[in-house]
Amino acid sequence: MSKMSTYELLGFPDMIGIILFVLGLVLTLGAFLKLENDLILGNITIPRISPDGRKPLKIVGPLVLMFSLGSFVPLWSPGGFDKEKPVLQEPRNGNSFPDDQRTMLFKWKSMPGAVQYIVEIKQDTLATTPSIRVPIATDSLSFDLPEENHFFWRVEAINDEGTNSLTSDRWEFFFLNTNPSADSSQPSGQVGSPPDSTHEPVELTDSLGMQFVLIPPGKFEMGSDNSDDEKPKHIVEISRPFYMSKYEVTQGQWQEVMGTTLRQQRDKAEQQQEQQLNLRGEGAEHPVYYVSWEEAQDFVTRLNDREHCACYRLPTEAEWEYASRAGSTTAYIFGNDEEGLGEYAWYKTNSTTEVYTRGSTHRVGQKKPNAFGLYDVHGNVWEWVQDWYGAYQPDSIRDPSGAMEGSERVFRGGSWSNWPWNCRLADRHKAAPDFRNSNIGFRLVRAVQ
Repeated sequence: MSKMSTYELLGFPDMIGIILFVLGLVLTLGAFLKLENDLILGNITIPRISPDGRKPLKIVGPLVLMFSLGSFVPLWSPGGFDKEKPVLQEPRNGNSFPDDQRTMLFKWKSMPGAVQYIVEIKQDTLATTPSIRVPIATDSLSFDLPEENHFFWRVEAINDEGTNSLTSDRWEFFFLNTNPSADSSQPSGQVGSPPDSTHEPVELTDSLGMQFVLIPPGKFEMGSDNSDDEKPKHIVEISRPFYMSKYEVTQGQWQEVMGTTLRQQRDKAEQQQEQQLNLRGEGAEHPVYYVSWEEAQDFVTRLNDREHCACYRLPTEAEWEYASRAGSTTAYIFGNDEEGLGEYAWYKTNSTTEVYTRGSTHRVGQKKPNAFGLYDVHGNVWEWVQDWYGAYQPDSIRDPSGAMEGSERVFRGGSWSNWPWNCRLADRHKAAPDFRNSNIGFRLVRAVQ
C-alpha cells in the first residue's frame, strides 16, 4: 500500500495543501523581503508590504507554509507495509511449557492498516508438512494445540486492500512433561546408575559434522547441599531418550550456520558492554563464545532449517545435569577430589598458553569424556541451557523444564576461567538472555526421531 499524506489522512484533497503552500510562500517572502515595489515571478506576485504589516506576517506566513507541507511529506504509512513486519510477543522464542498446558495464547504487536492476520503453526519447518492456519482480525489468538512437543509459529499481516502482506519472523516453543512420578517419595528404578558398560554407545553425525551421543532415560539426584541455589536435592526422572552433542558447538560450526566469525561476535559484545574485550582462543575446533542465549536460539532455528527438521534445541537444565553426570553422584564425574579435574577439564589452573597467559579456551575433545562419551562437561566454556533461572522444588519430578518465567537464563559446567568449585556438576549460574561473555558457549540436544 502507498503512503498517505497528512491531507489524505484527514480526508482533504492534496490541492488544498498546494494552495496553502503557495499562499504561505508568498506571505513569508513578502514579510521578510523589504521590497520597494511588488515583485512579479511569473504568475506569482509578491506584494510590497509596509514595515508595520510585516510583523504579523513573519509569524503567519511560516505557519501557513509549514502546515502546507503535509501535502508533500508522507507522515503516515498504514501498518508500515512499506518497511515493517509483524512483531511477535508471546509465546517467546525458545520458551518451554508444561505438557498439560495445551491452550496457548498467541500475541503479536498490532499493525495499523492491517485488517486480517493469519497465524501459522507448524510442528516442523518442512514445506511439505501441513500447517495450522487461522485467520483472525485481532492481535491475539487462543488455540488448543495437538499432543506434540515442538512447534513453530509466525504471523502474516494483510492490509485493507488485500494487495500486500508481510510475514513475521518464525519463533519456536516446546512442551515438556512435568508430571511427577506416581509415587514421588519412592520413585521406582535405580537412581544414579551408570550406563551399562557392555552397551555400545549409539551415535549419529549430521550434515554439519556435529556428533551426537544417545542418552538413555533414567533417574538421578539433582542439586547439592553446597549452595542455596543448588538446594534442595531432589529426584528427577528423564523419561525419554535424547541425543546430546558430543562436543560444545565450535567456532567453525557457528560460522557455517550463522555466517559470523568469533571476532564479529567479540565486536558485538564490545558494543554491548562499551569496553574493549579480548579473544580467548581462536580456531575452527575451539568452542564458540561471546554468544548470547538469544543467539544460541537463532543458531538452533537455522540449524533446524538446514537439516529440514524440528529436532534441535538447547538441553533443559535437568537434561544437562543428567547427561553430564552419566550416573555419577559426586561433585565431579570422576569423584569428589578436585585434584583429578585436570584430566577432564580446561579450567583456571591449566588453561594458560604462551599466547593467552591469563587463560583461554582449547580445542574441544582434548580431555577425557564422561561415561556417556560427552567431552568438556567440566570447563572450557560454560553452556547455556533452555531454562529460566528459578529455585528448585523439593518434590520428585519427571522431565522438568525449570521456572515458567524469569529475567535470566541458566548456564552450567564452568569454564577455562573458573576454579574447580564452579566446575562442579551441580553448580548453577545465570545471566540475561542477551548477555555475551568470553567464557560462555553451548551444546545442543537433538530429538530421537
